Amino acid sequence: MINKKVIIAVSILVVSVIIVIDILSENYNRQLIAREITAKEADRDIDNKPPVKIGITYSYNKNNPNLDGINFVNGVKLAVNNINERGGVLNNRKIELVFENDNFDMDQAKNIAEKFSRDTDIIAVISSSDSKSSVPVSITYQYSGVIFISTSSTNPLYTREAFKYIFRNIPDDKHMGKSISKLVDSLHYTNLIILHSEEEAPKTISDVFTQNWIPLSSKNHIFSTSFHTKDVSFHDVISKISPIVNKRVEYDAILLLGERDSVLKMISQLRNAGIYAPVITGNNLDTHELLDIGEAANNTIVPTYFSLDLIQQNTQDFINLYNKTNGALPAIDAAQGYDAIMLLENAISNSKSTVPSALSESLLYMTKHKSITGTYSLNHKGNVVHREIFFKRVVDGKFRFFDIK
Repeated sequence: MINKKVIIAVSILVVSVIIVIDILSENYNRQLIAREITAKEADRDIDNKPPVKIGITYSYNKNNPNLDGINFVNGVKLAVNNINERGGVLNNRKIELVFENDNFDMDQAKNIAEKFSRDTDIIAVISSSDSKSSVPVSITYQYSGVIFISTSSTNPLYTREAFKYIFRNIPDDKHMGKSISKLVDSLHYTNLIILHSEEEAPKTISDVFTQNWIPLSSKNHIFSTSFHTKDVSFHDVISKISPIVNKRVEYDAILLLGERDSVLKMISQLRNAGIYAPVITGNNLDTHELLDIGEAANNTIVPTYFSLDLIQQNTQDFINLYNKTNGALPAIDAAQGYDAIMLLENAISNSKSTVPSALSESLLYMTKHKSITGTYSLNHKGNVVHREIFFKRVVDGKFRFFDIK
């Protein structure tokens, strides 16, 4: 028989949770309404021209060699400086940025989301943080009425709910899997090894790739196995596919998917084991950290959302301006940050408003946005569609772009 005290305790807990949820919902709703009113008043204030306030979140830690967050910030700053020098948006209003670094910490990312949501002058937030942070904080931004644009969240769950205020300017993992299947088919590979870690993104890309590539030809064959990200040595996995150990093994290339550090270690250990077959990775290896492992990186094929070889004028103008300003060619994160600002400017221009609900309507179903990364559109879920993925191969220690047919 169930103890009455337990029933009472559980009932009290349930009621308490419901009350907390109601309070939070009411707080977010007040923030949403206040943000709409504040933005409408700012749009009408043509005399004072109040700045358009945008929150920027990124991930950087001085103990982490990953410079993606810094590159992203450089791209964002370049776009805003460009816009402000041209006179700003709407009635010559300048864009004002508020930066916050989450230090790769999910709790910190949640705190930043709460802080930005309470500031009803902020109409939008652009973030380079990965899916682990972007997916949970998107709920806060949705219910507080903040336009939230992720430049790096590729998890399909990020837009699963088709929230009104949640967008991204990067294709998801399913699109990546399909694009890699087209690449492998164009290279006429028929025997493939897939090595993937157990995280959600690598598994999604692997599954979608398999579903799309296997039906293309009766000759296509896959051997797939997984590995653990925390492993220091991948000897057992590598032995399974080593021609020296297994005389019967035969393959054209290796599709290697996982977190960046583990994939870099795996590539080095594959080469040390005498395996020099082409290695195809996910877009998280679109970084100079790959080149830093030396000769082992050669014959690695990397997908990317940005090509330095795009001949369109706005792309080359961006590359030249970024190089002049920062003394280096732009990486993908810089391009993503720059594009996200320009995407938001496009929405402001089209809607003639900075009111979040109006910007949402402009962004949903936006077609043929002429980005520095190529032309793309957005659908009803806030996802990117019709955006091209490029590929580059490491040759003699350098990235070389190539076309697929």
